[in-house]
Amino acid sequence: MPEHPDYPRIPAVSNEVTGPLRARDVCDALDQELLPKNFEGNRAKLKRLVKLDVLTEVDTGSFTRKQQSPRNRQPCPSLTRKGTPTHGLSSDGSCGA
Repeated sequence: MPEHPDYPRIPAVSNEVTGPLRARDVCDALDQELLPKNFEGNRAKLKRLVKLDVLTEVDTGSFTRKQQSPRNRQPCPSLTRKGTPTHGLSSDGSCGA
């Protein structure tokens, strides 16, 4: 994830709102002035989080937290041939390898 301090805060904001998240909502949540330059900056951050597979754009300018279904998860690279993991799973049940 990019080093800017807003990047980890934006997914946290998306967990707190019901429905899609918009750049204006991010400005409100991050206590930024409601100015076009802040909307555009946050919109760019939202788009980058989509490219990083953290958020998904459900409609033009509307973003939600990406839900990863068990079907879409990649197989764990450190499974043995018998399918037994060689390490423990992370707290969210993902591979962690």
